[in-house]
Amino acid sequence: MIYIYIISNIGGTIYFFSALFMGLKGVKNLCSDICKERSEHGPYTSEQDLAERILAKKNTLESLIYSGCFDEFPGTRRAKIAMIDNWLKAGKSRRADLATGQMSFFDMMEDFKESYSMKTPIMPEMDKETLLSMEKEYSGLFISEHPLDSYADVIEANKVQPIAFLCSEDEESGKKRFSKSRVRIAGIVVGLKTFYTKKDNRPMAVFTLEDQTSEVEVVVFPDDYMSYRSWLTENEKVCLEGHFDERDDEVQFLPETIVPLSKLREQQQNKCIYVGVTSKEEYLLLEGILQQHSGNTSCRFLFDGKLYKCKTLAAPSHDLFMELEGRFGRSRVQFK
Repeated sequence: MIYIYIISNIGGTIYFFSALFMGLKGVKNLCSDICKERSEHGPYTSEQDLAERILAKKNTLESLIYSGCFDEFPGTRRAKIAMIDNWLKAGKSRRADLATGQMSFFDMMEDFKESYSMKTPIMPEMDKETLLSMEKEYSGLFISEHPLDSYADVIEANKVQPIAFLCSEDEESGKKRFSKSRVRIAGIVVGLKTFYTKKDNRPMAVFTLEDQTSEVEVVVFPDDYMSYRSWLTENEKVCLEGHFDERDDEVQFLPETIVPLSKLREQQQNKCIYVGVTSKEEYLLLEGILQQHSGNTSCRFLFDGKLYKCKTLAAPSHDLFMELEGRFGRSRVQFK
């Protein structure tokens, strides 16, 4: 087990995660003076405080904001981006005063410092897609959450498996777990490139698919590319069904179907869970199970030849259907 930590907070707070190590130096456009100044004179108390204590550039503050390093201070990231020029101007003025010895007695008082500190305006946060994409661009990582997290119910309902697990070695056989069988994986399309075959000049595509655990190169051959090209765009979140191929220790995934996770969600919302019950006791048992797997999908139960609507909405998942089939029998459970 590797224990990993991330120092993502400019004030000095340390957050602990289980799969990641990243210091402030991992953020784009950072200057070494930030860490040195913090070590010598203590944590920064605000964005303005940082701009006054070091000679920061605009792209440095942008990187710190988009990477979430200022999140402990009041205001949204959108509002902080709007304040950058003001903080830089204040920092330049304060350093000029220090250089010429124009700091007054009041400047040394904490109460006075608070009184001249600029207040970050109240502004709505940027949308989640933008916020996460900026985190990835400026830190190389998704920090707040992973874009696939919001599709957890869809991924589970479609029996998608993590890339890292499929590419790992089985402890008993020592071979990769994926073998040649058809599997489903899901992730984000990154580095999409289109090529043309030499033989008949037909288009095909290669890209990297990233999930929360790992990544794999995906090769889409001409026939499949023509069928799914409208869904192959940079940063699209997709579910692929196909098989892995390993040659010369290089692993690729060859998809046979490609579907956006958003489309799978729409299909899932249009479906309904049907369960046959034979008594009031079984109905109450059904409601109890659904409550443990609450979600947005409607459920109906068949009793004495008639369909009735359940009170509880559920989140379709492998675990839910395993439990329903175990309690009521596979022949009495349907999802359509």
